[in-house]
Amino acid sequence: MENNNRLKKQEKKYKNAEFFFNGEKGLKFLVEQIPLGYQSLNEDGCIVDVNKEWLNIMGYSRAEVIGRWFGDFLIPENIENFTKSFSLFKKSGQINGAELEMVKKDGSIIIVSFDGKIGYDKKGNFRQTHCIMNNITERKKMERLLTESEEKYRALVEGASDAMILVDIHGNVLEVNRQAEKLTGYSKNELLGLHIGRIHPKEEIERTLNGFREIVIQGSGLLNNGIILRKNGDTVPVDITGSVIRFADKVIVQGIFRDITKQKEHEKALKEAEIKYRNIYENAMVGIFQSTPEGRLLNVNPSLAKIHAYKSPEDMMQDIFDVGIKLYPDPDDRKKWRKQAEERGVVQGFEVQLYRKDKKKIWVSMNVCTIRDTDGTVLYYEGIVEDITVRKQAENLLIKSQKRLKSLAAKLAETEENKKQRLAQELHDKLGQNLTAIGINLNIIKSIISNETKELIASHINDSIALVGQTAECVRDLMAELRTPVLDDYGLVVALKWYGEQYAGRTGIPVTVQGLDPEPRLERRIEQAMFHIFQEALTNTAKHAMATRIAVKIEERNRTVKLIIKDNGIGFDYNRFKASERKNASGGWGLMIMTERAETIGGQLHIESAPGKGTMVLIEIIR
Repeated sequence: MENNNRLKKQEKKYKNAEFFFNGEKGLKFLVEQIPLGYQSLNEDGCIVDVNKEWLNIMGYSRAEVIGRWFGDFLIPENIENFTKSFSLFKKSGQINGAELEMVKKDGSIIIVSFDGKIGYDKKGNFRQTHCIMNNITERKKMERLLTESEEKYRALVEGASDAMILVDIHGNVLEVNRQAEKLTGYSKNELLGLHIGRIHPKEEIERTLNGFREIVIQGSGLLNNGIILRKNGDTVPVDITGSVIRFADKVIVQGIFRDITKQKEHEKALKEAEIKYRNIYENAMVGIFQSTPEGRLLNVNPSLAKIHAYKSPEDMMQDIFDVGIKLYPDPDDRKKWRKQAEERGVVQGFEVQLYRKDKKKIWVSMNVCTIRDTDGTVLYYEGIVEDITVRKQAENLLIKSQKRLKSLAAKLAETEENKKQRLAQELHDKLGQNLTAIGINLNIIKSIISNETKELIASHINDSIALVGQTAECVRDLMAELRTPVLDDYGLVVALKWYGEQYAGRTGIPVTVQGLDPEPRLERRIEQAMFHIFQEALTNTAKHAMATRIAVKIEERNRTVKLIIKDNGIGFDYNRFKASERKNASGGWGLMIMTERAETIGGQLHIESAPGKGTMVLIEIIR
């Protein structure tokens, strides 16, 4: 029974084999059922048969392809390759993985792979080919994309500024880039297969491996402030970023090692700078602060706390929630420097009164700068505060002293003028009259003496009469110097012209005066001061200028009276003269007197001069 079953099975296998391999119907049935394209070519390469899948792939009907040369369905660049490979196919009897690019009916191109064998007749002659066609277009696209992706990845890895190391799950190095070689000092061949523990110092290995395990578990991670041990024994500080990459059933860990040597150096320098700044900040003699736009103090140094009579910076910051309200007698003062600081970026020398903790007022000078973020928004203000209360008090005392001095100078000038007036009056009333009387008496004596004695004393009497005349003339000149009646009687312009004529007669330097007297007339003391300044200016010209003419002009505009005295002399370097005058207080008395006279009457004296360009003196009075 068992033998019968075995015989039946063998007979069935034989019949099946005969059906599939010798029976034409069986072969066609098999070809039509497979999900791959099938084609059969004759010895000339013409298509003998194709299955439905082949027709579906190419988009043709059976009638359109049977009998056509297979090369008609290839791109032109593949035809020569097909001819050669088909010839080899016929010789070898089989072909495997032959790739060609075929043109579908719609014109699109696909990539196919052929595997096949030659079919022979009973005599062993070539009958036809039997080839399976596999459409590998999508696979090729994926392979090309993968290749391109790998090339890009390789370019990125090699071009990266950081070292990159790929290791397996056990920590053995699989791949490195050039930066990894540079960082570690090892060549690529030396690194491949090396365990990552070998490129870290002993004291860092445990920490590094723990971080590695965490990355494998979590999928990614960061290890800051790691250390690389170079081949030569040097160490390099690094930050390590790790991530897990999965390929099928493989797990690879990618590590990116960033050299932070410069960063560490910068951090060290920054720390040292911060220590220096903190020392300066804590020990500065001036106050330093940071405050928000709303008025809250962010930082205060000990000196600022001391300026405002607080025990400590902490005490001051806890007590003050709004500096505008707490420290400023006039809150608008803070708004003023804030506006300037925000418009200009910095404010320098801003002087303002502030409160101390005990509500006493102090004067301070502030330098403030505005700190902004990248968008330009104000973050806070940073400033330096200097207590100038003592200086301000001294300035106020000086101003008061100057006012008193000016008042005394004006009183002195008035007293001097009154004394001059009285002396001139006495000279006129007493000495002048006496001299006139003496002259009259001498003329009377001369007329009544006898002829006998006239010859003896006539010459003496004539000499006495001449001497009396000369003395009277000197008295008149002295009276004019002490007091100018012309100024009182006729005004400033006439007095200037009169004195100019007198001056020209003495010095030979002509003086021209232009302009009209201000209307209404200036106060008597102002006219006298301007006249004396005019006299002093002409005296200086005669002494130093070597001028040949002097032009004088008086004018009034917008309630401002100007007296301008200009010569064509040799001039001088006025700025250098002023510097030398400051060093030598005894020099420049003439200019000092002129300046004091102008200031006494509330005016200003301006001098312009340069070598070879003459000198101009300007007296300016505002009514």
